[in-house]
Amino acid sequence: MTMSGIATAEEETQWGLGIGAVASDNAYAGRGVRFTPVPVVTYESPRLFFQGIEGGVHLFKGDWAKLDAVLGARLDGINAEDFGATELAQNGINRNLLSDRDDSLDAGFKLSLEGQYGEVQLDLLADVLDKSGGFEAKFQYGYPLRLTKNLKLTPYVGADFLSKDMTQYYYGILDEEIARGVISYKPDSAVIAGAGVRLQYLFAKRWLLLSDASYKSLPDDISNSPLIDSDSSARFLIAIIRSF
Repeated sequence: MTMSGIATAEEETQWGLGIGAVASDNAYAGRGVRFTPVPVVTYESPRLFFQGIEGGVHLFKGDWAKLDAVLGARLDGINAEDFGATELAQNGINRNLLSDRDDSLDAGFKLSLEGQYGEVQLDLLADVLDKSGGFEAKFQYGYPLRLTKNLKLTPYVGADFLSKDMTQYYYGILDEEIARGVISYKPDSAVIAGAGVRLQYLFAKRWLLLSDASYKSLPDDISNSPLIDSDSSARFLIAIIRSF
């Protein structure tokens, strides 16, 4: 999960504290919808920033463009015991023969462009803990709609390119599992398309209500994996943040 898009209530405010909750419908077989409470901490300065599970350094900030060096958590992992044994068995897999897929840490660069025609964000991230040994390139375009002075709605579309190493680690069958007798499945690199809508509402001067709902359509290389029982995933985030 990422919390990019969280902002403080006023530009001069540096700190934000709050609480949120995430409902995620993961495509892993038998995992189902998970509800997770999350603390929210944000920090913004002319040079450094931290938002949820991502932080970094502003390398360049202009009127319409910003380039950041970022470091953030990748929370795509799953413990083998969290798969559904029945769902895996229907795909010909014994859950006891599987290994965990670990979370990791990404590092890279984020370019943000903003103008009268909307907002564009480009990310290039690599797995620096070498859990998958892969990388991801992300594109997102959003068009903010200022509904009132304090209410902004931003529909967006995007696409995530995952390298072969990353898709094989999180959605394929590992070599150690094949050695235990699990059927082989080695997906190629993949592009995951998605869309969503983000809402930001400022109230009581220093409070921010944030919600973000997103949907992703999984390509065949991923949805055909025996570890997967859906061709899509979805997530809903809601958070309330007090700025200081």
